Amino acid sequence: MVTLNKVMSLSSVLDEIGQNYKSATQVLLYISSPGGDIDAGKIGYQVVKNSPIPVTTVNASSVESSATMIYCGAQKRQVMGDSIFLLHAPTVGNAPRSNVSENMLDEKTEFTSRYRNMIKTIYQSCTHLTDEQIEKITYSEDNHKLLDNKQALATGIATGEMTDFQPADAAYYIHDND
Repeated sequence: MVTLNKVMSLSSVLDEIGQNYKSATQVLLYISSPGGDIDAGKIGYQVVKNSPIPVTTVNASSVESSATMIYCGAQKRQVMGDSIFLLHAPTVGNAPRSNVSENMLDEKTEFTSRYRNMIKTIYQSCTHLTDEQIEKITYSEDNHKLLDNKQALATGIATGEMTDFQPADAAYYIHDND
């Protein structure tokens, strides 16, 4: 899951690599995630995009929802065999309450609109999708896109393919503890 804590860990790891491996020329960031928090995804996008050492993101299996935002932060975006991407409209939870007032709906609409704009801006920067296609994807769950490798390369979300995990001088892991 994409969470603020994991994105802060990613930021810390990239800083540590920069300090401890002065000759590093790239960081390979392997991602397999069902997504999660949209704000964390946006921050992760900025962390990857602004890393002093260029980051190459790699879809190792499945990059979905807000994880696509982090993936898009890199200039080089690789995809491994039989991977998938899920691009879809943002949703805002309704907590445990079943009764919702009009002002609560307005607030949720405002948040959803803000999240849509974040996602649209990122997808415009990392895909060949038209503004109309991005608008459709981010407006309705009915218009989600599930992309395989060929489709990911065709849309530009992926810029190349990788067949195997690459050897590295150092490895860091950010994962769920389950």
